[in-house]
This record gives sequence, C-alpha cells and structure tokens, in this order.
Amino acid sequence: MITFYDWGCKDMNDEQNLTEIDAQKLPDTVALQDDFTREFIASPEEVEEGYYLFESKTGGYTMWYPKNAKLDQTFYKIMIKYLTFGQSLTHPYPISLSPP
Repeated sequence: MITFYDWGCKDMNDEQNLTEIDAQKLPDTVALQDDFTREFIASPEEVEEGYYLFESKTGGYTMWYPKNAKLDQTFYKIMIKYLTFGQSLTHPYPISLSPP
C-alpha cells in the first residue's frame, strides 16, 4: 500500500491551510506545534535546514522563520492594534526561541 501526503509545495491556486492538519501529523518542531505560529507557516517543508517559509497575514512579505521559534500572540495582537500600515516596528520581533 502506498500513502501520499499532500503537504508539500503549495500551489498559488490551491492554498494549503496548516491549521486544518492535525498537529500530530506535522513535524515535531516548536513553530508547527504552536497553533498561532502555524497560521503563518506556508508549508511543513523546510526552505533551508532549520527554517520554514513564513507568510505575513497581509501577503506583503515572506521570510525564513526558525523552526524552534513561536510568535507571541498577545504581543502580535497589541502591535497590530496600535500600528498602522507604513509605521516601522521599533521593538524586537515578537518571537521567542526555545532550545532545540
């Protein structure tokens, strides 16, 4: 029996939502096991060893995101509430690193 998993590369017309995949079926990394952080990760496939592709909620940018990091949901919501488009973030990025 052959089993195929459809979590590889994401097609622009067929957006994949990692939040709908059972976390137990995803790699055991901080970024993919955290429900909030997983909302921003494009694919469970690493783009470079130790990094996933992170996509902003606005679609305005992507970046490599460490697999052993997670977003701080409280800080994210506070910053979104007070920042408007075009303002720069003068605080450190809202991520916290966990030891590998």
